[in-house]
Amino acid sequence: MIEFIFTRVAEKQFLALEKDEQERILQKLKTLKLHPDIFSVLKPLVAFEDFVVPVSRLRIRSMRLILCQEKIDKFLVLKVKHRKDVYR
Repeated sequence: MIEFIFTRVAEKQFLALEKDEQERILQKLKTLKLHPDIFSVLKPLVAFEDFVVPVSRLRIRSMRLILCQEKIDKFLVLKVKHRKDVYR
């Protein structure tokens, strides 16, 4: 099963969101854990300057999660922000 781990920065950003947004994100991550092909849902980010490793994004309404694959079944959540702010 796939595991999602929040970094400290991402956890702070997540906790700053409203409760309904938090629940929506958690529900999406729970359904993704059981998804047979997670890479059909994640979109790779090609020119994201902040990180050296390949990163992907997950879209949940107007929110974006920036993810980094650490192992085959382990993902780090690097950022949780609104779509207008996440790529800055």
